[in-house]
Amino acid sequence: MLIKLKDKYKISLKDDCRGISLVELLVGVSLLSAVLMILYAFLSFTFNSMIYTQAKYDATQDARIVMIEIGDNLRKSQPVRIGATNHKAVEVSAGGNQIDIYVDHDNDNDLELVRYKLDGDKLVVGYAELGFSPTSWHTLIESLYNSHLDVPVPIFTIDDKTVHINIYLKDEYENMSEPLSVSASFTVRSKGAIN
Repeated sequence: MLIKLKDKYKISLKDDCRGISLVELLVGVSLLSAVLMILYAFLSFTFNSMIYTQAKYDATQDARIVMIEIGDNLRKSQPVRIGATNHKAVEVSAGGNQIDIYVDHDNDNDLELVRYKLDGDKLVVGYAELGFSPTSWHTLIESLYNSHLDVPVPIFTIDDKTVHINIYLKDEYENMSEPLSVSASFTVRSKGAIN
């Protein structure tokens, strides 16, 4: 009985072992290709979105830290007399790409000059004792975009007792399609502080 069943089973397997046709193979490959293309597009979009979001976050963090530093210096600024010349606590250059702040930066009870300026596409800061100009510079932001806009925008402007800071920046690797705009306004409360 078992032998007959075994022989019957072999015969039915023999009749059913035809394989797949070329049409079935092409349909299967095309369906697999379509699924893989959709998966690739989804992963590519997700990856690009993640890179853009990270670049925007990093640029925003850099700008935020710089704004906090400048704001602290502006709030502590004081007018000063150097030789026979009186200086306001905050002075902005005519082009708006440099700001001088007189502040006790190193907490030694003596005022120092803190100068922020545009150097190429970088925002840099330098410190000096009164009567001197900074000789060494520290980079705060690597890629400012203010001078590359269709209408260049000054970084620093003064309106009455308010200092406005407008920064347009891109990330270092240019993953952001448009420059990021960061703005802040600080009121200087010292009497006679702003020119």
